[in-house]
Amino acid sequence: MRNLANFLIFQIGWFACVVSASKGDVWTGAIVASALVGFHLYAVAPASQRRQQARLIGLTCLLGTLADSGLHGLDVLRYPTSAEAWGWPLTPPWISALWALFATLPSHSLGWLKGRRGLAFALGALGGPASFLAGTYQGVIATGDRPWLTLVVLSAEYALFTTWLVCMGEPKAEAR
Repeated sequence: MRNLANFLIFQIGWFACVVSASKGDVWTGAIVASALVGFHLYAVAPASQRRQQARLIGLTCLLGTLADSGLHGLDVLRYPTSAEAWGWPLTPPWISALWALFATLPSHSLGWLKGRRGLAFALGALGGPASFLAGTYQGVIATGDRPWLTLVVLSAEYALFTTWLVCMGEPKAEAR
């Protein structure tokens, strides 16, 4: 049941971010997604894992925001509907919120990837660009001047992040 709840939380948050961004609103989706992350931590994550998951979510949000901000600065990614409302060199808040939501998945609905790093890498390499393409159809995100480069870079970015998140969620080996 936790896995289904986690999956639905991610989908609702993704939809809220993309719909609000499509209207030039950079904050509403981010607020909804942040509330959903809080709900995930309170109602879905086991009490014994909340602190660890909160740290991982925060770190992923920070690293993902910095990575995407770099790609935005290099004109690999664009945020056409957010540009006027946001205007900062960092990615808009709704993208940061999506990174936070993404960080909840490997501990729950993508938990089956634990111990399967190669599969996590492949799923990230395909799933990240697929999510990006869904956003392009809504007009909230766009490629730079070289679309192929954007897809290759996003594939690598999500392959690495997905593998890293799966590894971070694996049980630690006991010291002898």
